[in-house]
Amino acid sequence: MTVALIVFAKLPEAGRVKTRLIPTLGAVGAAALYDAMLRDALGQYAALSNAPEIRLYLATDLPDNALASAVASLALPEAVTVHRQQGDGLGERMALAFAETFVAGAAGAVVIGTDHPSLPEHYLAAALRAVRSPNPTVVLGPSDDGGYYLLGLQPGHPDLFSGRTYSHPEVYREALRRLGPALVELVPLPVWYDVDDGVALARLRRDLLDPAVSARAPRTAAWLSAWQG
Repeated sequence: MTVALIVFAKLPEAGRVKTRLIPTLGAVGAAALYDAMLRDALGQYAALSNAPEIRLYLATDLPDNALASAVASLALPEAVTVHRQQGDGLGERMALAFAETFVAGAAGAVVIGTDHPSLPEHYLAAALRAVRSPNPTVVLGPSDDGGYYLLGLQPGHPDLFSGRTYSHPEVYREALRRLGPALVELVPLPVWYDVDDGVALARLRRDLLDPAVSARAPRTAAWLSAWQG
């Protein structure tokens, strides 16, 4: 089965990314860290065995020519195609990205961000295997703030997105409640974390002490090593 990896991200613009880390890193520093994590994440995803199609969905209002220039500066892996996020609110944007991806030919897809450079590779590999299943399958990777860092779907789950709100501690549980009556196999992944605040940043710095982790996220590790914080 053809599967795709949908990557939700922003351009690394100072003051517009990692805003909860600005008190710790400053606006320029937060954007630089985000840039490192974005590049590391896309490098990790492109290096996966049995690599899926990688569709980078950017939240941006730049005109096409400026967006093309900004994307060129990121030096993306060749496997990555770039798309604009469409819709109002995170739920609608994810729903439309999944719909576009399925129309483009994918039989299963996983949406993920770029905010977890120490995420074990086998978590994502397991999600991609699961959405290749011939049986109706949903994959959820819960984050420790009550949301989820990963969602894997096959076509046909609009109820997961309609009327939803995000950025609150019940996001994961609400997804589970909506899936309750559905005749699907739910594949839960282990809990992980997004690097959104000072506590998570400290945890990331500890994780990057492991050479295997820092080798997967070399830009993030180098930036944090040079940061005098």
